[in-house]
Amino acid sequence: MAERFRNQGYATKAVRLLVEDLLAQTEVVAVNAVALDGNGASNKLIQKSGLPHVGLVDIDREPHHHYQRVR
Repeated sequence: MAERFRNQGYATKAVRLLVEDLLAQTEVVAVNAVALDGNGASNKLIQKSGLPHVGLVDIDREPHHHYQRVR
C-alpha cells in the first residue's frame, strides 16, 4: 500500500469486509490467516480484522502466528 494511505484503516476494513462476506455469502466454514512472528504490521492487521489468534505454527522452519475465524 502506498505510504500516504497507510495507518488510515483501509486495509483493516477491506480484510474485515472480505472475511464477513466470505462467511455470510459462501459455504466457507472457516477463514485462516498466518503471519510471520516478526511481522508486527501483518499480525496487527489480522487481529484488528476480527480473526482470533489460535496459536503458533511452523512453516518452512519459521514460527508463524495462526488466526482463524469460524462461521
